[in-house]
Amino acid sequence: MNRGRFSGLLLLAGAALAQSPELVQVKAGNLSRNVPVTGEFAPYQSVDLHARVSGFVERITVDRGSVVNEGQLLATLSAPEMDAQLAEAQARAGAAEARVAEAKARL
Repeated sequence: MNRGRFSGLLLLAGAALAQSPELVQVKAGNLSRNVPVTGEFAPYQSVDLHARVSGFVERITVDRGSVVNEGQLLATLSAPEMDAQLAEAQARAGAAEARVAEAKARL
């Protein structure tokens, strides 16, 4: 048993005896006090999200105030203009590969 806590309990019991003539039994236990205080919760860290391209939010995978980890998917975005540009670039790449194959065949 912690000697400091035990002696503190004896002092409390001794003070109770000095104030009233009846006896009290000393019990070991934790002393605690609850104090209500008002406060406000603030996040440890916050970030602003900005779009680099215009598009639409298809799905959000986390809720406001959720704890997230680095690299975790937060939302799925759809950018139709970017999809069209990608399809056009892939078509150009395919055409260029066909021209390369044709040039190799002529050699």
